[in-house]
Amino acid sequence: MYRLFTLLALVLLTACTTPIQAIQDAYTFKQQSKPAVVSQRAIDPHYQYLLMTIKGRALLLARGHIDPGMQGSVEVFFTAGGEVLRLLDGRVAGTAGMPVEWSSVVYSPLPDWRQVEEPVTLERSRDVMPGYQFGLHDQLHLQPIAPPRSTEFIGQIPSDTRWFEETATGSDALPTARYAVVVAPGRPAVAIYGEQCLSRDFCFTWQRWPNKVQE
Repeated sequence: MYRLFTLLALVLLTACTTPIQAIQDAYTFKQQSKPAVVSQRAIDPHYQYLLMTIKGRALLLARGHIDPGMQGSVEVFFTAGGEVLRLLDGRVAGTAGMPVEWSSVVYSPLPDWRQVEEPVTLERSRDVMPGYQFGLHDQLHLQPIAPPRSTEFIGQIPSDTRWFEETATGSDALPTARYAVVVAPGRPAVAIYGEQCLSRDFCFTWQRWPNKVQE
């Protein structure tokens, strides 16, 4: 179901010198019956952000750094409260400080979003806590889809956005993930929104914040 959030207060330091200062986690969110209105004031333009929603709770994450890797550059975002989300081209490459944590996440070679015209199959392995589950293996099936009728994206979705759905197979398969990717001529494809589950009962959404593709 489409969840609607209203941001009543956003408190950030005005002279930000580090990401942790830029994301003072002081929000008051409340479910409303009207479209979500989210304040974008006091966002330090020196940093890039994600807005994450988890079971009605909203978090602002600032990008602390980018880790180079053999599979590509991993963006590392974190909150003032210690939650960490690592993204590899829009896919979860690790989490920390959450009820479910992924580590040692490895994907098979990822296709360019621009080239996904037909269903493709990916492989993923991960370690999961709690439960000391190591080397879990997922087979993922990625395909383009029509724009969904409802999402938790806040704001106007860019006109040059393409949507993708990623389903997993197996007895322990996680719920389906969805991604919104801006594919603009002459620019790299950028994932701007995702719906992801780290377990069958722990899911979240994220989106680039403010609501625009940042260089």
